[in-house]
Amino acid sequence: PVSSGTTAIEVWIAPRNQLVAAVHDAWNRPVAGAQVELRGEGVVASEGTNEAGQARLRFLKPGRYELRITHADFEPLAEPL
Repeated sequence: PVSSGTTAIEVWIAPRNQLVAAVHDAWNRPVAGAQVELRGEGVVASEGTNEAGQARLRFLKPGRYELRITHADFEPLAEPL
């Protein structure tokens, strides 16, 4: 889990080179409409969170990335992966 302020972010690697992010507020409510982005060498993958607060980024290559999560109502988050 990655935590920033009043928002909780859970990130896990799923089968077939996928990353799943779940974004929740301080009351554990899902945050819909957050932008989840991975940036790496020559790679940018981006997806908005759904009503369950989840985003799935698919077909990722192994490597180092920076995870960025933004939403109009929250401070942006950036963490290396």
